[in-house]
Amino acid sequence: GIAISNNIGGMTTPIASPQNVIAFNWCGLAGNGMSFGGWLCITVPFCSVLLLCAWFVIRARYPPMLRVLQISELTREQPRMNRDQMLALIVTTSTVLAWAFWKP
Repeated sequence: GIAISNNIGGMTTPIASPQNVIAFNWCGLAGNGMSFGGWLCITVPFCSVLLLCAWFVIRARYPPMLRVLQISELTREQPRMNRDQMLALIVTTSTVLAWAFWKP
């Protein structure tokens, strides 16, 4: 399920995969320049339908085995982010914001 959702999610934004960067660039070269938001307007509906279809297929193939969760399992304290994790979060957030507000 994770691999399928990663493949579908990788189609969503221009920075998610190298193929998207190439397609995004080709749109500009062909005279059909596209903004980050324009790309999302096209891909989010398509990927949403694809994700829903994948969810139904996975649920049919691998039915869930339900169990009751104890509240203590849900409220465990999460460890603080270390320096490397914080750096990765800052770089990722900065990249997404730069793409979202970049004007060619």
